[in-house]
Amino acid sequence: MTTTRFFAFIFLFFTLISYSQAKSVEVYFPFGDILGTILRDHSGNSNSAYIKGNPIIVSGRFGKALQFDGVDDFIILPHKDKYYLGKSNSYSLTLWIRHNPNGKQQIIIQKLDSSYPFKVEIQPDNKLSFSISDGTNTPKVSIDNISEKWHHCCFVRDVSNDRLYIYLDGKLSAEVEDTTEAEINNKSDITISVFGDAGFQGIIDEFALYDRVLTKDEIKKASKGSIPDIYRESSLRRFEIISTISLPFTAIHGYLVVRGIEMARRGKVAPRFSDANWLLAGGLAVTFSGLIGYWDYLHTHNDDILDLPNLSEQPEPYSTFNIPSSKNQMDGISLASLSMKF
Repeated sequence: MTTTRFFAFIFLFFTLISYSQAKSVEVYFPFGDILGTILRDHSGNSNSAYIKGNPIIVSGRFGKALQFDGVDDFIILPHKDKYYLGKSNSYSLTLWIRHNPNGKQQIIIQKLDSSYPFKVEIQPDNKLSFSISDGTNTPKVSIDNISEKWHHCCFVRDVSNDRLYIYLDGKLSAEVEDTTEAEINNKSDITISVFGDAGFQGIIDEFALYDRVLTKDEIKKASKGSIPDIYRESSLRRFEIISTISLPFTAIHGYLVVRGIEMARRGKVAPRFSDANWLLAGGLAVTFSGLIGYWDYLHTHNDDILDLPNLSEQPEPYSTFNIPSSKNQMDGISLASLSMKF
């Protein structure tokens, strides 16, 4: 029974590891999980956002994506202190874009105020730029002539080296010194595209915000479709992995139980109870963990809706958002058809 005990230990160890990985992703929008005017966050941190206007759900780089019209389609992620982006904070932004050059400024994503931690835009001359500002110094890094095809973009602020980086399609394409010195105002909301003439015109997919500097290897893998620290850390992914692992345990244990009952009815010696006992322990433990993952996922994808602030008293264009309510919650059946990302 040494082999059975060994595999039981391995699966239990894997279960614990899947829940203990250190998270670094604060926000993750695969853009395939939309409920009414709510864009659901898949990071597990309850950071869902509002959708404004009428962006169209289209085929993205992976699964579904959102197409913005460059006029009044945008997303607003209300500020929370949990993703603090001040003077001393490093971070990484990743996303896929496919834009339509129109000779105008196009804001892709920003957290704008008199000073700001980031603004990513396509300038009228078709440069892709990334800037931050402390109110006095505004370092900006840019890439010339970005094409209209799909591009994986990663924007990194590295405070330990005082650098800003742009990675395009997995390769470091531009960098500049981060000359900011004063505190950066970080209480503004995050917007993907904006309302008005500077809105983004094109498609956005797979947006993520990290509270650390991604490594070159992680960025390269992300540009090939492997999203670091998100999918494998998401509660749904844990549920999938653990439930899948539990299947062979459940099947083998079920066989032993049925076989044992049948042999007992025939007056023969049933399989060793210790064998079945170990299989039962492993199977039940992993299955129980899978149920915890299911609860974790359901809990995360319901409670974050009610956590969204009430924007009904805000001036246009924010006042037109729907007020969060329990009608936006998901039931267990809805989980089966969430997003093609999973």
